[in-house]
Amino acid sequence: MVEYSELQTAYRALQSFIPPRRRRWEEGPGEEPELLDLLPDKPLINCKLPRRDPSSSTEPLVFADLILATLRGPYNTKVQRFGEGDFKTPAEIMAEALTRPSKVKELLEKDAVELDAYQLANPDLPLEFELVESATFLRDDDFEACFKLVEQTSSDDYKGSSIGWKPKQKKEEMRDEDMVYLLVRKPGASKEILGFLSFMFTKDDPPHENREVVYIYEIHLTDGLRGRGLGTKLIQFLEVAAVKTRITKTMLTVFAVNKGARGLYEKLGYSKDACSPEDKVVRRRVIAADYIIMSKELADGW
Repeated sequence: MVEYSELQTAYRALQSFIPPRRRRWEEGPGEEPELLDLLPDKPLINCKLPRRDPSSSTEPLVFADLILATLRGPYNTKVQRFGEGDFKTPAEIMAEALTRPSKVKELLEKDAVELDAYQLANPDLPLEFELVESATFLRDDDFEACFKLVEQTSSDDYKGSSIGWKPKQKKEEMRDEDMVYLLVRKPGASKEILGFLSFMFTKDDPPHENREVVYIYEIHLTDGLRGRGLGTKLIQFLEVAAVKTRITKTMLTVFAVNKGARGLYEKLGYSKDACSPEDKVVRRRVIAADYIIMSKELADGW
């Protein structure tokens, strides 16, 4: 019988060969079919990852070596992925993609310089930070707390745009198994969620669709934490984590009407990306885009 952790490992590793092209408010599976020929011919390719293991009280651990053992023959041939970077075997590609969330978690626990500095500068505001490597492992009550924050802070912006506020679709996006969560908790027995940042290791949009990026999907804080510099530190921590996982570009989406957030991102070095939608001119009337895609080039520390 295949262990749950093995199913989880195999599924996530195989998915790394068809990186998600999903973006906020876009539809479709976002797969790149031309990469399917790289997948090992294994029955597990068609399995679906369970949302959670009901028989386990702890989250299963992810080990890259489990999937490496399944690769044989031509799958250990050196290939150059997406036309850039060093030549690697599919096994090496899998291992790297599979362990990225784990590396971010290790960084958070052992060397989160930006967040540690914030804690020292704000002794009156004790906080706990937790990295959940996949929305699959997010507890239902924590997920609902995160969704409530999104609803409280952003639903009006959605309603005022052509996109509209669609709770069901938003929850589906937030439940994506590739979504990683950095939770901000209140210390103590309640472990109340005071904020979160969610992100995904994914691919850039045209004209740079072959480039790997870290895409920030959400960043939300309760009223008591806003305006205290925590959002900046969360983003800076993620930027450091991106570089340590060999990714040198971060991206995010902001509503055009959210001048405050846009100003913050610009101060942090973000600017309008080449793939951001342009304003439309209809019958001599300019219709502004509802949202702006912003990005930042990170210094390569390798």
